[in-house]
Amino acid sequence: DDHIIIEADVVSYYANMILNLKLEPRSLKEGQLLDLYKDLTQERIKAKAKSKDQTLSTKKREYFDKLQKALKILILSVYGKSKSEYSILYDPLVGYTITIIGQISILILAETLLKELSCKVLSVNTDGL
Repeated sequence: DDHIIIEADVVSYYANMILNLKLEPRSLKEGQLLDLYKDLTQERIKAKAKSKDQTLSTKKREYFDKLQKALKILILSVYGKSKSEYSILYDPLVGYTITIIGQISILILAETLLKELSCKVLSVNTDGL
């Protein structure tokens, strides 16, 4: 009765890290990936919001839910392929940069919540807490 549990999840966390840090595999020309990746990420975020829009019909919400899930897989594959030596997107530096900076950022947020707001952190994962 005297506690509130809040779950925070960052939408397209790895994708936004790639975009904000301008991470591209060295095998591609500069800018070759990021413009398309930005468009796909924005479309995924829009589709996810529409999948929860109660003013839309169930059929339309289901369509947008399937679309956002498909885009999520496509977007996340860029991160996954950055660690596959069989992919044109292979660049371990990109993959490890996403992993390390992402985790440090989540830990900094958790630490800030603990110190500044006297919160208790119950769980931390790759894109939320």
